[in-house]
Order: sequence, then C-alpha cells, then structure tokens
Amino acid sequence: MVYYNSLTSILLTNCPRTFTLGEAQIIAQGILLFILSCILSLLNELDIFPEK
Repeated sequence: MVYYNSLTSILLTNCPRTFTLGEAQIIAQGILLFILSCILSLLNELDIFPEK
C-alpha cells in the first residue's frame, strides 16, 4: 500500500494539472500490476515454485 500511495503522489506532482486523482490511481495500479507480473514471470522461469 505504501508503494501505491507513493506512486500516486509522484504521478500527481509530475503530471499536468488536469490530471485527476482517479487517473493517477489507475496508472499506479497498472504500473504495480506490471511489476508484479514481471516478478512472477521471472520466478516461474527460474522454477522457484516447482509443480507438485
């Protein structure tokens, strides 16, 4: 949650004034989901969690 709030505030301070809180939250969610899916793909490729 800390990363989400930090990313949202960074987006709001660095984007144009017409940028709304909702838009910043949607972009923050997309970025965090992308990072999470990359990490999970990497763990899957490295076979960290072998199938039973």
